Amino acid sequence: MFDVPALPVLLQPMRAALETTRMPLARLIVQVERPQDRMRSQLGGWPWWPEGTAWPTTPGGAPLYPLAQINLEDVPPKLGLPRRGLVQFFIEDSRSYGLDYTGQTEGQNGWRVVFWKDGPTGPAAAAPNLPEPQEHPLAAPLRPRALAFLPDTEYVSVSDYRFELLPAPTVGELARHAGVTEGAVLWALDEALAGEGHKVGGYPLFRQDDPRSPDDDRTFLLLQLDSHDGLMWGDAGTAQFFVAPDALQRGDVSDVRYIWQSA
Repeated sequence: MFDVPALPVLLQPMRAALETTRMPLARLIVQVERPQDRMRSQLGGWPWWPEGTAWPTTPGGAPLYPLAQINLEDVPPKLGLPRRGLVQFFIEDSRSYGLDYTGQTEGQNGWRVVFWKDGPTGPAAAAPNLPEPQEHPLAAPLRPRALAFLPDTEYVSVSDYRFELLPAPTVGELARHAGVTEGAVLWALDEALAGEGHKVGGYPLFRQDDPRSPDDDRTFLLLQLDSHDGLMWGDAGTAQFFVAPDALQRGDVSDVRYIWQSA
């Protein structure tokens, strides 16, 4: 049984509305040590890759570099993901980490998500002989660090467009009810409903505006990576990969949406 998410006193009038948004997630805990082997969940480092399969590249042939690998056997079951499979995230060695400078995310050209739905099977290929990337959000991208998963729940984040749709008291009403300034309420909202951290599931932390539209069905947060544990997205930003909720069940990661924003 999950604990009720913490909420300061001046935001308590919102709790009933927020409870309608409560969602499970798994927080990613970055370990100091390496994973036991290349088949496990890890941040950075060379992932498991099947022998005889071409390494992912950009359309121009430049190699993509590993960002993270998630073995679904490691993920808590309450997220509704398949119980087995290997999800891998790759990005280009560029200052935009694979996105173009308009923030374009359609078409996995400068980045790639790969899903081995049967998990790691068969012999693994040797790690490719590639130089250390010059532009990567990880400080030591080729050094793998094991990932652990902590089950949790959270309310909708204040930067998610769905927050504005809540049938909840306004900032002004909350301020008058608590006898504080509207600035104090905004600060409390940012602290309590930030959506920060590395995670699978839950709600995103956008450092700028939510770029999604309500008709986009890619609503499941397949991965969020924040700027800590040796990661830095621009100026303390965050990155997200979104997918339709049933996509992994179908073994399909062709329509993932990748976003990263600097603070």
